[in-house]
Amino acid sequence: MKKIVFITPSLRGGGAERVVVHLLRHMNRDNIKLGLIALKLEGPYVSHLPDDAEIVDLGTRRVRHSIGKLIKELNRMQPDVVVSTLGHLNVALLALRPFLKNKPKIVLREANAPSFAMRKGKGGVKLYRTLYRMFYPKADRVIALSRGMADDLLSFSRMPKDKISIIHNPVVTEEIKRQADEPLDHPWLREKGAGRELPVCISVGRLVEQKNYDMLLRSFAKAVRQTPARLIILGEGPKREHLTALIKELGLEDKVELAGFTGNPYAYMARADLFVMSSSFEGMPNVLLEALAVGLPAVATDCIGVPDVLDDGRYGTMIPVGAEDALAEAIVNALREQTEGIGDRQRERAKQFHIEKIAGEYRQLLTSV
Repeated sequence: MKKIVFITPSLRGGGAERVVVHLLRHMNRDNIKLGLIALKLEGPYVSHLPDDAEIVDLGTRRVRHSIGKLIKELNRMQPDVVVSTLGHLNVALLALRPFLKNKPKIVLREANAPSFAMRKGKGGVKLYRTLYRMFYPKADRVIALSRGMADDLLSFSRMPKDKISIIHNPVVTEEIKRQADEPLDHPWLREKGAGRELPVCISVGRLVEQKNYDMLLRSFAKAVRQTPARLIILGEGPKREHLTALIKELGLEDKVELAGFTGNPYAYMARADLFVMSSSFEGMPNVLLEALAVGLPAVATDCIGVPDVLDDGRYGTMIPVGAEDALAEAIVNALREQTEGIGDRQRERAKQFHIEKIAGEYRQLLTSV
């Protein structure tokens, strides 16, 4: 019996936390026992945790306040494999390794391409690069979510190539379909196809710099001069006030809605006409996978992870990161050229990222490391 323990800061709703919960729920239990340590056990995914996993709440919020408790719990649980899920936590765990009594294997899951994700970190890229190069080669394995992330990780950390494994993020297709079929009363989304007043684009993600919604709004303003449409952005974050002002400045008040966070974005996505992603960087964009799972055509910036999802452009239009005019043109073309049968084609592509397949890949790695 092999004991595998995941460590995550919280279950507040980020993509990395959601993936951990999905893995805990779907990984085959034959000859393994699963556990979770959360720095702070809070967030919407707590209620989704499986009953047969050992759950530990350290009751802290910051990595530096968790060191003693983390060592104590890991030494009590004595796992064979520890899986850490986010950059700062990953480095801390590797630094603590000499204090872990049963010498577990340490597997890191990188949530974003580090050279991009660390740019705004305190101390800058140089400090984090030093820490990565000091500690990451000590990991037994590092999971990258895409080809681009693996390349970035190799360059950033200078760790051995044979220690990096690529495992894509999962999509829970059946769960998405169930939520997509739930009722939704939104005036822009009541009809679809010929009966709809205007086509609706949708984008989903936190209102933060990384998602580059400024560019999306400017591109959308150019697009609607050629093809009338509406845009719904699902998500909450610190840029709401700024984006609200930009919507007004661009004269888009009757065409764009910042709809906030919703626990069920799939009901919106399934009723929209086009998914648009404008991110400056990603690791493996879950929401793009989910757009395919509900059958949406997609336009996305070609940041890390997107070529893996869209198969280098076969399942959606990719435009250069930051290319405002190209994004506007891609939105116009996608709205004008809706292809018959595209929904089935997109859903078929999403099956390549089914949770059962991805959970099997994690199980294989974690039981053999």
